[in-house]
Amino acid sequence: CGVDAYDCGDYNFTVYKSFSEITEKYDAIIDFSNPAVLDTMLDYAVTNAVPAVICTTCFSEEQIAEIKASFIFENINNIGVNNKLPIVNEPKNT
Repeated sequence: CGVDAYDCGDYNFTVYKSFSEITEKYDAIIDFSNPAVLDTMLDYAVTNAVPAVICTTCFSEEQIAEIKASFIFENINNIGVNNKLPIVNEPKNT
């Protein structure tokens, strides 16, 4: 399934307008959204104990700190991308 607030495409899978609408079980979140979505995605991932791969760039320092506080993760440095891309293994127990 996917989450797209604007539902701008004809997908061959279920697309929800928000994380709160998701009913399927899945293995991980792969996030290519934008920094504005971080709070709802993190809340959903941590609440539901869903691992995530966060591929979005341009996070603020505060958002990066929030990611670090929420997950056990590794960083990948990608030449051509200014930010480190957190590769999230699993949510921390809160």
